[in-house]
Amino acid sequence: MAVLERIYTVNLSKAYDYIRTKRARRAVKLLRAFAARHMKTEGEEVKISNGTNSAIFEHSMERPPRRLKVQMIKDGERVNVYLVGEQEKLVAAKKAFDEKKKKREDGRKAASEKKAKAAPEKKEAAKATQVAAKIATAPASTTPAPSTAKATQPAPSAAKTVQPSASASAKPSTAPSTPSAAKATQPAPSASSQSTAAKTANAPTTPASSAQPSPLASEAKK
Repeated sequence: MAVLERIYTVNLSKAYDYIRTKRARRAVKLLRAFAARHMKTEGEEVKISNGTNSAIFEHSMERPPRRLKVQMIKDGERVNVYLVGEQEKLVAAKKAFDEKKKKREDGRKAASEKKAKAAPEKKEAAKATQVAAKIATAPASTTPAPSTAKATQPAPSAAKTVQPSASASAKPSTAPSTPSAAKATQPAPSASSQSTAAKTANAPTTPASSAQPSPLASEAKK
């Protein structure tokens, strides 16, 4: 069914015939009856907007407006009463709200996608930092640097001066600790040396005077 739209200026001056505390409520009843009569529907199907209700109660319950310009829209059996221009404002506000909501959802989707893409990179960075921390906290003896290893090695000349010679180390080990051991290690005398020793022992000993003749005796012999 086609939508019927009409604009009316409703006279609400009859509301002032009642007591002051009931004038605004009476104005709402007059507006509802006017809409039902002109839009050919029942009074229960008339819905007054918040803007129209606020305009009626704007200056308290005692002073409602005497005239009110409204827009009535009939959709089926239902009639909605708006202030003139209120529906456009409501549509614009709803459109702005929907756009804002869409932008918010798009932003959340973009953030979630960005977070999902950045998750592997963050994991790799965390692993790299853990490896670097382990290397930094590891003791120096397990991974010596080449320069430090060379520096700790002693020089060849120093090694020679410190190490004892082979001959010096061998002599103390072969030297006898007691005299008996030294006698045992001496070689036995040969036969020729024994014969010469016996001759010298059997030869007669001459005194010093006979051995050396005087100079007078030598001259007489001549």
